Amino acid sequence: MTELFITGFLLSLSLCLDLGIVNVAAFSTAATRGARPAFVLGIGSCFGDLTYAVIAMLGVASFLHFEVVRWVLWLGGSAILVYLAVKMLIQSFRAPAFIADPAAGTEASAGRRFAGDFGKGFAMAIASPSAILWFASVGGSLIATTAGNAANPWPFFLGFFVCGLAWSAFVALTGSRIHRHAAEAGFARLFVRGLAAVSALLFAALAAKVMIDGYRSLL
Repeated sequence: MTELFITGFLLSLSLCLDLGIVNVAAFSTAATRGARPAFVLGIGSCFGDLTYAVIAMLGVASFLHFEVVRWVLWLGGSAILVYLAVKMLIQSFRAPAFIADPAAGTEASAGRRFAGDFGKGFAMAIASPSAILWFASVGGSLIATTAGNAANPWPFFLGFFVCGLAWSAFVALTGSRIHRHAAEAGFARLFVRGLAAVSALLFAALAAKVMIDGYRSLL
């Protein structure tokens, strides 16, 4: 059981270390809104990654190679990436002030923010080009071999999920420190604009890559 847990943890870490859209979005959220919403976004992405991991364990990693699925992921992923690129571009010109207390507001609005951050993390994990590539190539086959052949695969998935949570906490705390220091230094708006511009460029580059790769493979 311990070996399965460690294997799942390390496999998840190899996925977390990739500089993909989820890491960028979580770091940006932490730097602009604080640790809590960034961690909630990270939790959502963990469930998205876990969804792919379960699919891989069931021996249907080839699911990602079905033409219909590839069309859906291509169009959906491209749309999400373009939306995020435009949103970050707008934010780079309209940098908001830092939110001192992310938990402030009514209980209803806090609940909506929680659901929105969680859903955003889940959707980006499902649509992430780097995650799809990881599961469709190395990750999916390793999970199918390791967890699929185990009598009790749940320690593997526990390790996989715990690593995602730990990484999400690390990104949230690291980004929130920048949140505090930037606000104290008096250049919060400049920092937010620069981070948003970099995020917009990354999202745009990833969107272009997804569109081009999809065009070459599907058309």
